[in-house]
Amino acid sequence: MLTVQPESGGSRTGTETAAQRKLLDSLAESFARSKRAVVLVGAGISTNAGIPDFRSAGTGLYARSAASTTASSSRAKSLKGADMFNAAVYASPETASEHLRFLADFKNSLDVIVDECSTTQHPATDTHDFMRLLKKRNKLLRVYTQNIDGLEGIETGLNRVPLGGTTPVEVDSDLDKAAPSSAVKGKGKARAKVDGDYVQLHGTLWTVRCTSCTFVRNWNEDDREAFADGSVGSCPACEQKASIRSARGQRSLSSLGKAFLRPAITLYDESPPGSSAFEIGDLALADADPKRGADFMLVMGTSLRIPGFKAIVKQFAKTVKARGGSCILVNRDEMTSKSEWKTVFDYEVVMDSDAFVRRMLDGWKRTRPRDWSGQQKTLGEMFSTQKKTKYGDGELNSRFWSSVRR
Repeated sequence: MLTVQPESGGSRTGTETAAQRKLLDSLAESFARSKRAVVLVGAGISTNAGIPDFRSAGTGLYARSAASTTASSSRAKSLKGADMFNAAVYASPETASEHLRFLADFKNSLDVIVDECSTTQHPATDTHDFMRLLKKRNKLLRVYTQNIDGLEGIETGLNRVPLGGTTPVEVDSDLDKAAPSSAVKGKGKARAKVDGDYVQLHGTLWTVRCTSCTFVRNWNEDDREAFADGSVGSCPACEQKASIRSARGQRSLSSLGKAFLRPAITLYDESPPGSSAFEIGDLALADADPKRGADFMLVMGTSLRIPGFKAIVKQFAKTVKARGGSCILVNRDEMTSKSEWKTVFDYEVVMDSDAFVRRMLDGWKRTRPRDWSGQQKTLGEMFSTQKKTKYGDGELNSRFWSSVRR
């Protein structure tokens, strides 16, 4: 694994040596030749939209959540950093309440960002816009995201892969109706194509799910009010089932009494809901098929610490290398421990992800101008020449945290 770091490190205006320029151009050309790119991302790609990542010292969600809970309640002082995102938060009413309030604030700030995207009709960041371009050019195999913000599907034209436990299900007479499934069916050439461009590995903040049944719905005003108050929501499907049993004179089920709605995200020390874990595994295996799978892997904005995500990255790397493609890791900070990854990635590029994708597009245009014949003469169609990163480094998280109650 070769590490490439422009002289100005992770800045968006980093300068390059002649050797770095040559290498980055070769990466851009390698990418341009690919036909089935798989993109795997983490929280680092959303920071330029104003959303903090998790682990950055002082500004990440772990640091901020610890400061916020310490200031807001004495009981929540035990919720330090990652504890806010551990399944154990639901073990007591106090920690569950603090967790829900935090996520309600998170969602409020996310709504502001999405509204701005809708107004400008532009994705949240250049990295998200890059995903749009990949799909438009028929180069995108799939995006696998650890993020719960859902920005991969905002003004990008990308569609979410439906997974059990996070995809909305209507309440009707069929109370046992399951969520739409993305399960890969068939073998070999008979495998059915799975609809959807991006897979949300850890769920989404845009839906809520029941802890007892398969009910899922889009986050609505009732959920917003309940979570902001530190309360869980009521499951309409379980309430309907309990009402029917009562009308029939049947005994009540204990599971119905314990059912409640919560944000449809997967926390630490928690299994994904429903059948989604199996669906994700099947889909990743299909996308890593040695003959028809990924031929280029781009991993961005992640510390590579989650076991399941690490396994998917390694799985794709084997396929990509077998097909003669490149495997690239892009992060603002250089990896501190590389032994595990030295045979997985070909290149580690220490850059901001937005700066990197702009650099790839610039290199693609210069090294393969024929690919742009008849296309837009500039990169303005993807990234407006007047558009700049929304926030400077000192302001990245200011809007997000200005709306978080402390």
